[in-house]
Amino acid sequence: APFQPATSLFTRRPVASPTWRERYEALLKSEFWWGLKRQKLTIVHGCQRCSRRTKLQLHHLHYDRRLGAETLADVEIVCATCHPQADVERETEGITETEERQRIGLLRSRWARRRFGNAWKEVPADVVDEEWRQDCGASDDDKWGD
Repeated sequence: APFQPATSLFTRRPVASPTWRERYEALLKSEFWWGLKRQKLTIVHGCQRCSRRTKLQLHHLHYDRRLGAETLADVEIVCATCHPQADVERETEGITETEERQRIGLLRSRWARRRFGNAWKEVPADVVDEEWRQDCGASDDDKWGD
């Protein structure tokens, strides 16, 4: 069966178990990975997002395949500037609105605990909401979970 790394519900990123992390780090240093990057560069010649031709990196489009058995379709070339955004897109791709609301609710709860301390549940919801929106730079039209 293909390698199926455990994923975190919060980020959809593979859980960084020592075994998986060690295998992943080894892959990034392997001749296979560098060969795949060279092959991809013969096709695309630059960042597939902004066309930049410097600081190019090979980016996993997903982690649902066996490490070390990636194909050209499983990766893209991105520059160092675009790579963080590519990671975010991969982690949030396919997330349902319910999952997004759960993620936002969890973030909001963590923020409230830091902001108001242990008594955060006793703070009126409208106060929490207002300060959350101010800290996040959100408008009233944005969907912020309750």
